[in-house]
Amino acid sequence: MFDNQDLDAVFIKPTVPKNSWQMLCWVLFEPKLLKQYSDNLSRKKSLVILLKAYPLLIVLSCLLYLLGGAFIVGLELPRLFPEQFKPEFIEQFLSQPSFWDNYYVTIQKTGLKFISNLAFGLAFCLVGGLVLGLAFGLAGSLAFGLAFGLTGGLALGLAFGLVLGLASGLAFGLAFGLAFCLVLGLVLVLVLGLASGLLASSLSGGLAFGLASGLAFYISYFRIISYPCYYFFKMEFHHAPYLYDANIWLPIWRAKTRLGNLALETPEIAFKFILFLRTYRPLQTKLADNIFHAALAGYWLQNPLEVQFLNPPIIKHEKLNPSADWLKQLAILKAQLISFNQQSNIQLKQQHGLQLFKELENFKQQTLVENLSWRDYYLKAIELWLKVAYEQLEQLKLQALSHEPITANVYLSGEALNPEMHRAIFLGRDDVKDQFSRKVLTSPQMPMFLIQGQRRTGKTSLLNFLEPLLGAGFRVIKQDLQNSDLKSIPDWLANLQQRISPYLDTPQLTPARSEDWLQSWQAVQSCLSQFNGNSHYKLILAFDEYEGIHTLLQQDPIQGERLLAAMRSFSQSQNKVVFLFVGAALFSELEQPNWSKYFVQAQRFRVDYLKHDDAIRLITEPVKLNYPPTVCEQMFDLTQGHPALLQLLCSKMVDIANTENKKDMSQADLDAVIQDVSNERETSAILIFWKDFCADPACKKTVKQILNGETVEPNQHLYHLEEHGFIVEQNGRWQMRVPLFAMWLKRFAERVV
Repeated sequence: MFDNQDLDAVFIKPTVPKNSWQMLCWVLFEPKLLKQYSDNLSRKKSLVILLKAYPLLIVLSCLLYLLGGAFIVGLELPRLFPEQFKPEFIEQFLSQPSFWDNYYVTIQKTGLKFISNLAFGLAFCLVGGLVLGLAFGLAGSLAFGLAFGLTGGLALGLAFGLVLGLASGLAFGLAFGLAFCLVLGLVLVLVLGLASGLLASSLSGGLAFGLASGLAFYISYFRIISYPCYYFFKMEFHHAPYLYDANIWLPIWRAKTRLGNLALETPEIAFKFILFLRTYRPLQTKLADNIFHAALAGYWLQNPLEVQFLNPPIIKHEKLNPSADWLKQLAILKAQLISFNQQSNIQLKQQHGLQLFKELENFKQQTLVENLSWRDYYLKAIELWLKVAYEQLEQLKLQALSHEPITANVYLSGEALNPEMHRAIFLGRDDVKDQFSRKVLTSPQMPMFLIQGQRRTGKTSLLNFLEPLLGAGFRVIKQDLQNSDLKSIPDWLANLQQRISPYLDTPQLTPARSEDWLQSWQAVQSCLSQFNGNSHYKLILAFDEYEGIHTLLQQDPIQGERLLAAMRSFSQSQNKVVFLFVGAALFSELEQPNWSKYFVQAQRFRVDYLKHDDAIRLITEPVKLNYPPTVCEQMFDLTQGHPALLQLLCSKMVDIANTENKKDMSQADLDAVIQDVSNERETSAILIFWKDFCADPACKKTVKQILNGETVEPNQHLYHLEEHGFIVEQNGRWQMRVPLFAMWLKRFAERVV
């Protein structure tokens, strides 16, 4: 038995032939290796190698000559078809008592002619090979020289020597045609062709030559005569005939099915075989692609719900590529699986698990309409994934009963909500929705829109819910500008084209890209113009964390100004495409380039904290707990409806209820939660305010003065804090708007820089 290293060695081909025999085999079976070998040798070295190979050709020619004679004698062709042979040969042949005596007569009659014609053939073809081959480098000289020498020598030696020495008339045409046309084929066909050619009895010489020529060419060129031999191979990755012959043109029956099934079982070995085919076997592109599908599905079968294996197949043959819808659904499934794995909260994990199961079903339905040649591989894996996902959901239900016996903890603090799983805790925002839809529907020319608000106040959640809130007349294309792949304006615009493309009548497979920003924008505008003319709904291009665009524009403010001007011009020239910027900064706060200069007519919608009634609903409706009214009011007073902080308090109250196995909450429970939150250094909503919004030391100084109750002289930071809703004026003094902010800052302001 071979160890794995020995087995894998069959997938690696040498770069230098060991000897003349291997080089001759390369001419017939490994033309690509011969070409690669040739590129590193001089013409002089080529000539030496070529001359060294010719003794082997002579030996091979002699062996085949002797084999051809044995065929003629062994089949007793002169006895069966005497009219096809010379009379004097027939007379001698019939008078001999044994096989060896007849064989001796055959060799005696043809030997001299064979030797002379072989010498002439080798010499003639050596010169021809050198003249034609060396003109094209070593690959040409070997291909021409060795092939001409082998097939030319055999054709002239065997055809003129063996056949002319024995046959007459018609047999010459057929035999010579077979022999001569093997310049483009395999030498073994010559021997069998000569023997079978002598069986013919009713064709003219010219016609026989033509038919035999064509027959020999196709039999040899397409390896037809070799196909019975292929079935003696074990059709396995380490023993397949593709390992030994690069010129298998026609598919081997059941090879694709057999190797595909093996790939499902042993995907790791299958990928090594695929690499071998793509490296050394250019004729097997379709086979490699089919095995790739099977091997990838094999990894999925062996690793259910493992996200690192959920990658798209790399396919070379266009017809075997999955559809764009399949690839899109795969990307959605992978993103959902990542979200599922990242959840530590049991309730959230259940919600993401249900969504994962739904996406698996969607992926299965899409796979059912894909290419028949490979879809069944994936369907086997998807069925297993559905089974495993269902089992995990059942386990999560049991865990939820033990960890959350009173009520599920559905609250999220600081994470974006989405319509599929978080409708119960997405409350309010009707004012923003109504204002936005009214402006969009009634504007004859589309202005720019800005949804602006503090970090962690629900802007991205609102964006996620925007399409279902607005109804069927809108489509929302969301782009997250915090994406680390968007490193330049051309990256951003190319990504935008990709997102727009599915909404066009003729989707673009490859986005147009240019380092000139205006040209990149014109490609986007061209896509949007197609949409503008044909669609019955409005398209909202939503740029979440849009300040990321400004960071990219600052790489070249001059080009940035031109780009903003072009975007404004397009926006004002139509009313089907809406530009919606979502972020914490105001346009007037962004300079170099100056956004407010170009977006003077921009409509701002402020996303503020939840209103009182919506905040009370968020506390009480999603869970099965009983809150005293005073506790609910205090939770609102402490947070002022700040979504992230209110959900944080609610989540911790639910944890207490499940830990202590009670439904009735108390003031003592809230006091414990407040103590916990105010002592938590990493409270993200407040930490972001202090480190990012108050990055300027002068801003921090102003906030500290407010916390200490000092009189603050008017300054730009004071106005900035007021404009963004962090402070309010009461009884002639400034104070933090959210009491929890003040509590945290008094404890950590000096510790966190």
